Amino acid sequence: MEELTAKLRQQLANDGILVRSFAEMRRQLDVLINGVVGSLWGLLAIGFFVGGVAVSNTLMLNVLEQTRELGLLRIIGMTPGQVRRLVFCESLLLGLLGALLGTLGGLTTAVVIHWCNEPVLGRAVPLELHGWLVAANAGGCLIIAVLAAWRPGVWAARLNVLAAIAQD
Repeated sequence: MEELTAKLRQQLANDGILVRSFAEMRRQLDVLINGVVGSLWGLLAIGFFVGGVAVSNTLMLNVLEQTRELGLLRIIGMTPGQVRRLVFCESLLLGLLGALLGTLGGLTTAVVIHWCNEPVLGRAVPLELHGWLVAANAGGCLIIAVLAAWRPGVWAARLNVLAAIAQD
């Protein structure tokens, strides 16, 4: 078998044809697929990071816009801890909404891609839904939303009450 492979390689090399065994092709394909899967996991991590920064900036902007109201709440007796919890609750609601809409959007996109597979590829590819992955993404979204609320929550709790109510 080795002699035949060597002969074929030598004879076809002059014509620019590459001879490979199925095992070599399979190894090369596995390396390529593993690279794509690794890239997709990296893209997911980048998406979580960008989402966390966006939620934090949105909450910070919300706190800055509510500076006067937060100051008034502090004057009538709200403690700094309660202000921090208020910002965390806003973040949690934002995270829940984002997780719900993101999950619906992701599932819809997966179904549309599945429907397009057969016309594009010429064969059906089975749609596999992993509940643990959907739950992990939704849970990660909520965790990031709560973590993103830390900076705005601390800032709102340390707000100077007199400066806050004097702000226009």
